[in-house]
Formats: sequence, structure tokens, C-alpha cells
Amino acid sequence: MSTPARPNERYELHLKTIGDLFAAPDSDPFDPDFLDVSGVDELVNILTPHILKHQRDIVIYLPPDQITPTLESETRAALDRFLTRRSRFAHNQVLAMRRQGIRSLGYALALTVIVLIPLVLAYTLDWPEIVQMLTYAAFLVVGWVAMWCAVEYLLFDWIASQRQANVLNYIRRCRLRILPAPGDKP
Repeated sequence: MSTPARPNERYELHLKTIGDLFAAPDSDPFDPDFLDVSGVDELVNILTPHILKHQRDIVIYLPPDQITPTLESETRAALDRFLTRRSRFAHNQVLAMRRQGIRSLGYALALTVIVLIPLVLAYTLDWPEIVQMLTYAAFLVVGWVAMWCAVEYLLFDWIASQRQANVLNYIRRCRLRILPAPGDKP
């Protein structure tokens, strides 16, 4: 279970094993500390809606028998590697979406030019006014639909992946502490 993100507070994760930080544990809805996603995914979920200005602590509570003298440093190294890979993946998604947007824009412009030909013909060959109006309306609809996908890729679709990369990088900068779970006896 995790606590909500508030200014000047630490982020807490209550895990059964340190492996639960990287992979989702088995589901057990009867457990009061039930976590159905990995600890990293829970941190991303907590932090995504918040402004990430100040460095804070991430405190992982584990059963005392799981804690070893080198666990914190080993976990920090593993977490850095894990977050670097996930951040690189999110960044590559942003690049792929931008490339797709530019490619879609090219396709949309080509389609717009193809659809523009009947419109030009309708006005230059003195077609009836109703045909000119229908051709113009069809051009507007097809042009708008063709451009929408490209505009969506270029302006909006990449934002979630970029935010995820920013949150993952923020987690890498946070201080990590591993403590015995409150109430557990060594």
C-alpha cells in the first residue's frame, strides 16, 4: 500500500519482498497492504499527477528478515538500471510517435492534394453550383480527417510517454531508504 504524494513528505511502499519493487506480486485482495502492481508502477501512479520539483525520500518497508546490510545499495543500483531502461523505452516511444506524426502529416498532405484536384476541376470547368458545394464540403471533411491523425500524433500523443519518462527520472533522483515494516518483529 502506498501513501498519496504531498509536498515535503516521503513516498512509502509496503512490500512483502524487494522483488515486488520491480514485478507485480501475486494478487491477494484480503491483504490490507495489497498491491496489484509493482512498486515502481505504484510510484509512477502516485507521482504522475504531481509537480516534481523537490527531491523526496522513497521509503520501502520490508519484513525485517528480508533486510540485509547491503540491500539498500544493491536495490539502488538495480533500481537505477531498471528506471534507466524504462525511461529510455518511454523516450523511444516519444521519438516514434513524433516520427509517425511527421509521416502521417506527409500522407495527409498527399491525400489533401489528391482530393483538391476534383475541387479545382469543379470550379474551373464550370460544374453546377450544387456539385461545387458538395465537392467543397467533401474536401473539407476529408482534409480535416486526414490531418487530424497527424496533428494528434504531433501535438498530443507523445505527452503521456514524455511524462512517464520524467517521472521515472524523478524517481531515480529520490533518496531510497529501506526500513523494517512497522509492527513486524525481527
